[in-house]
Amino acid sequence: MTISTKSFLTLIFTAFLFSCQTEKKAKRPNVIFIMTDDHAKKAMSAYEGAVMQTPHLDQLASEGVLFDRAYCTNSICGPSRAVFLTGKFSHKNGFMSNHDTFNGDQATLAKYLQTAGYHTSVLGKWHLVSKPQGFDEYKLLIGQGEYYNPRFVGSNGDTTKIEGYATNLITDMAIDVIDKQKDGEKPFFMMLHHKAPHRNWMPDSSYLKAYEEKHFDMPDNFFDNYEGRVGAQGQDMKVTDMYWSGDMKLPIFDKKDDPGTGGMAGNDRAGSWERAYNDLKPDQKAAWDEYYQPIIEEFYKTKPKGKDLAQWMFNRYMNDYTKTVQSVDDNIGRLMAYLKEEGLDENTLIIYTSDQGFYLGEHGWYDKRYIHVRRIFRDAFGSALSCGNKSRSENFKTCSKFRLGTYHFRLCG
Repeated sequence: MTISTKSFLTLIFTAFLFSCQTEKKAKRPNVIFIMTDDHAKKAMSAYEGAVMQTPHLDQLASEGVLFDRAYCTNSICGPSRAVFLTGKFSHKNGFMSNHDTFNGDQATLAKYLQTAGYHTSVLGKWHLVSKPQGFDEYKLLIGQGEYYNPRFVGSNGDTTKIEGYATNLITDMAIDVIDKQKDGEKPFFMMLHHKAPHRNWMPDSSYLKAYEEKHFDMPDNFFDNYEGRVGAQGQDMKVTDMYWSGDMKLPIFDKKDDPGTGGMAGNDRAGSWERAYNDLKPDQKAAWDEYYQPIIEEFYKTKPKGKDLAQWMFNRYMNDYTKTVQSVDDNIGRLMAYLKEEGLDENTLIIYTSDQGFYLGEHGWYDKRYIHVRRIFRDAFGSALSCGNKSRSENFKTCSKFRLGTYHFRLCG
């Protein structure tokens, strides 16, 4: 099974023994809502046909509920988040594209839970432009954010640049917030939003030595000619048209020297790639160059063409993409270990989702913007929330993203 571009990955972990029908009023659960960006179903080994191993996400799946049919109502970063926050479709909440500004005055899940007595926080990617409302505290990446040494704006109004890797830093912040709230009277609701594995897929430097460059088999329909599908023919999201600069990590720092169109031919991705590379700290850059320089030298030596070039570009894409996912998985494991150590795992609900899915070479594509109807109904996957334990959740395996907030509210009383 492969991911649909209008679908997203959600799984639920219910580690606590919480009954919705108990006569005795149970302690309200803490909730951690983890959202990644562009996580494909095939990049999680709890699903059949995965291209990598994700043991910590698999643990969530095995101890909770793994959903197989969930639908993203607007598969782009900001709008997808706005739908979840408001429980309204994009044309109703007013945030229809990344060029809009979210109206924070409207009702949101965070506001409801804050009013109900929850400590609320959001950490990591926001991408809604406006200042968050309904959160007791936040620390947010600016715009898309950076993988390395990212800038964060805090609820105190300060903007700080923090040395390190975004996925690690956001997890550090989450543990710090929970540590301050764990002994309080209020339960907590946390939205933990990772940048990864969003384009341009820059892996943590510590993962470069740990994971060798792999060969990935192309999907059978990688060289699809889109016969009879006019809409598909017009999509500029082929792996073979990716930027040679930021996507492929080649030393191309001038737009005119980059043959890739990358879905955004007017953008200067070569310039932004140069800035990202130059922003690496000396130790980060040394680890980066040690890994990528041999790849670069081999590429310019062999000068692959045709299908060989397509395979090389697909391998580069998949190696970088899966390494960013690996970091997410490891950090989720770190968070889970902390919760267990502090005795919080018994009354904490963890929800894992992506804002939308992503193509990993199916039909020759990457990205998520194009809805390919025949694949929606054949391969869509998803999830829904459980109330208490796995057996109570078997009838909730299909959902739409705009319903997730409602499930949260019901669970939290």
